[in-house]
Amino acid sequence: GSIGTGVYLRGLGSGSTLVRLNGRRVAPSSAIGDFVDVSLIPATAIERVEVLTDGASSIYGADAVAGVINFILRDDFEGVETTARYGTVTSGNLDEFRANVTLGTNWDKGNGIFVYEFFDRDSLSAADRSFSENAPLPNDLMPTQNRHSLLAALSHEFTPALEVSADASYSTRTTRQSVRTPIQGAESEASVDNFNVGLGVDWDITDDWFMKFSGGYSAVTSENDSTPIGPGNPVSVELDSEVFAADLIFSGPLFELPGGDVGVAVGTHFRREDFTNFNLVTNAIGREADREVYALFGEVNIPLVGAS
Repeated sequence: GSIGTGVYLRGLGSGSTLVRLNGRRVAPSSAIGDFVDVSLIPATAIERVEVLTDGASSIYGADAVAGVINFILRDDFEGVETTARYGTVTSGNLDEFRANVTLGTNWDKGNGIFVYEFFDRDSLSAADRSFSENAPLPNDLMPTQNRHSLLAALSHEFTPALEVSADASYSTRTTRQSVRTPIQGAESEASVDNFNVGLGVDWDITDDWFMKFSGGYSAVTSENDSTPIGPGNPVSVELDSEVFAADLIFSGPLFELPGGDVGVAVGTHFRREDFTNFNLVTNAIGREADREVYALFGEVNIPLVGAS
C-alpha cells in the first residue's frame, strides 16, 4: 500500500473524485493509482480551493463521478512573508511543526513568486487513545511525516495581446509507521517525490477571437518498504506514475443576429497516463498500465433573445 491523504466527495471513494492542480490533472498515488495525495501540495502555496459538487463524468471522465476539487496556487505576491506554526495534542506526544517563506515580486508586465515549506509531524501512538490503548505496542495510529516543498510561478505579458505563464512545484516526503497485531506486526517506511510543471498561453488573436493553451506534466515516484515482525516476508514496492496533458481552445463570434453575436468555441485535448507498481523483492510487476486520450470538442452559443 501507500501512505497518503486522499480526498473524496459524497462518500463514493477517492477514486470517484477528480483532483486538479491549477486546472490540470495530477499523477495519482497508492499501489493501484486510485487517488491523488493532496498532502504533497504545500499549504502555503494554495490561494484557494474550488469545489464542483456536481458529478462531472460527462466532461472529465469516470474519476469525476462524485465531483471535482481544484487547488489554485498563488501566482501574484510582492514582498517577503515568513510564517511558522506549532501544534500538539492534548493527549499523547504528537507534535506538528510547519514553517515557510514566500518571496514575490511584480514588474510592469508580469510577476514571479517562490515558496518553500517545511512540515514535520510525529506519530500518534495507539496507547494515547482510549479505543486502542490495549493494542500491542509499538503501534502507530498515524505515521511520522517529514516533508520539503518548493513552488515557483512566473507570468509575463509580452504584448498587450499575448501573456505566458508557467509554474513548477516539487515535494519530497518520508513517513514511518509501526503496526502490531497480537500475532504479528510490521515496520514500514515510505518515501515519495512529486513533481508538477505547467505552461499557459493566452493570445488575443483579434479584438474578438482568442486562443488559450494549457499544458502540464505531473510525476510521482515512491518506494514503500515493510519489514515484518513475526510471520511474513519483507515487502518493497516502487510506484511510478506520470500524467502529461495539453489543451488548445479557440473562441470568438461567428456572426451577429438580432439577439446578439453567435459565439463558438472549439478545442482539442490530449493526455497520456503511465502507471507501474514494481515489487523490488521479487522483481515482478504487480500492476502496469498506460493509455492515451484524444478529444475534440465544440460549443455554440446562439442568442435567440437579446436586449434589443
